[in-house]
Amino acid sequence: MAIDDPQDDGDPRDDGDPRDDGDPRDDDAFERLNEMADPAMVVVTARSGERRDGCLVGFHSQCSIEPVRYAVWMSKANLTTEIVLDCTHLGVHFLTDADHELADLFGSETGDQVDKFSFISSTDGPHGVPTIDDLPNRFVARRTAVLEDESDHLCVIIEPLDIRAADSPGSPLRLSAVADLQPGHVATDRRD
Repeated sequence: MAIDDPQDDGDPRDDGDPRDDGDPRDDDAFERLNEMADPAMVVVTARSGERRDGCLVGFHSQCSIEPVRYAVWMSKANLTTEIVLDCTHLGVHFLTDADHELADLFGSETGDQVDKFSFISSTDGPHGVPTIDDLPNRFVARRTAVLEDESDHLCVIIEPLDIRAADSPGSPLRLSAVADLQPGHVATDRRD
């Protein structure tokens, strides 16, 4: 199924900027709306051959009911994203409000310089995906599609396969609770 660009009216003089119509975007209002959403944080892990990594992700959601699909948006600056693009399966680990230290490790350190897994207990799960032992609320998924545009993140569509959830999963660690973290890479960085 092809999806048309809603901004493309066929006029070759149009450079594609939706704000050209005189209706400027209010970035402050958009930020306030996103603060209201305050998403739960997850750690995405992946392995390709001997390379493995994981990163903190705030952009993620179920994106299909039947068949079940989930989407994670991965920063183009992260080593984890490079590995995700080179593997077939990845792990999605849900953080609780007690997991700020793990969020700091996977959000502030970069796999380009540090083996994050050397600081934690992990197990090779299904399909060799590294799973974080201290994060029992997780699933291993098969990568089904990758969507890319000029933005600073890729959308990775996955099919959850091996799903684990504690009987009492706890309260999620929210974006607002990790706002103090300094990212290992800024979003505008790009990998060569």
